[in-house]
Amino acid sequence: MNDIQAAVLAHDLPKPEMKRVLGAWHLTAIGVGAIIGAGLFSLTGLAAGEDAGPAVILSYLIAAVPAGLTGLCYAELSAMFPNSGSCYTYVRRAAGDFAGWIVGWSVIGARRMTTRDA
Repeated sequence: MNDIQAAVLAHDLPKPEMKRVLGAWHLTAIGVGAIIGAGLFSLTGLAAGEDAGPAVILSYLIAAVPAGLTGLCYAELSAMFPNSGSCYTYVRRAAGDFAGWIVGWSVIGARRMTTRDA
């Protein structure tokens, strides 16, 4: 038992919980941001190599802030689901059993085609 659990039991305090505040619009915005962000990160490398010069370090430090915030968004997204898993779990919970089934078999097929002993 850790210190927080002991304090809660000793003082009859309510169990600390994090609120789930992301809705469908927020999750859609995260997905669109991930798609756009992938293109921006690939263009950043090209621009840094050709134009930025010594300011590359500064530009990466500035880019680290939204990247860290994106990581926090994904952490909250994964906290919305009661069990851990892969993209199959997320799609099944968000879009239903059939979509989860499609994604699950896509993951299995991709792993089957990319493994060495396929």
